[in-house]
Amino acid sequence: MPRKSNRRELIINTAKSRFLVSGYDVVTVDALCELTTSTKGSFYHFFENKEALAVDVVNHVWHVTETALEDNFSSDTGPRKQLSAEIERIASSYLRSEGKRYFIGCPVGTLAVSLRGKSLKLTRRLNFALTHMRQFYLDTFEQGLSSGEIQSTLSAADLADQFQIGLQGLSTLGKAQPGSRKVREMAELLQKTLI
Repeated sequence: MPRKSNRRELIINTAKSRFLVSGYDVVTVDALCELTTSTKGSFYHFFENKEALAVDVVNHVWHVTETALEDNFSSDTGPRKQLSAEIERIASSYLRSEGKRYFIGCPVGTLAVSLRGKSLKLTRRLNFALTHMRQFYLDTFEQGLSSGEIQSTLSAADLADQFQIGLQGLSTLGKAQPGSRKVREMAELLQKTLI
């Protein structure tokens, strides 16, 4: 049994996996307590309700995502390679749960689909994360256009929007048609058409 000090993190990590695989509405507090061998009293000691837990899950996922974005987009590899690495990061985003492998794609986007509209606080937090992700893409397209590495008649803002939509499409396709072959094909198509 985890120590009390680890209990909160265990609940957050378990909820994150469950929300990403099954969706927010399917996951119950009772199920989370059972999966983490926690009592409801313990759950409510750490979280006011399931929504408060969801906010912490979004914060956790955003922290991990932001770190990955900073690592990728701060490299000196150039805009095309940075954008290509981002496509690869999304295309290779899988989660193992209960012996099965699930394609997650963009975890922030996956959570946004499941959590948007649940509360104003969650919607604001998700909008913050999605807007900041787009800013990484926008900055990179601006750099690529100004250096001439990326050639397009579209503005950096339009390219960033198309890129983010393409990544969400990749995530959706991977969930709708599981299997690495389809994900790989879509990732290659994005590589050719978006950068």
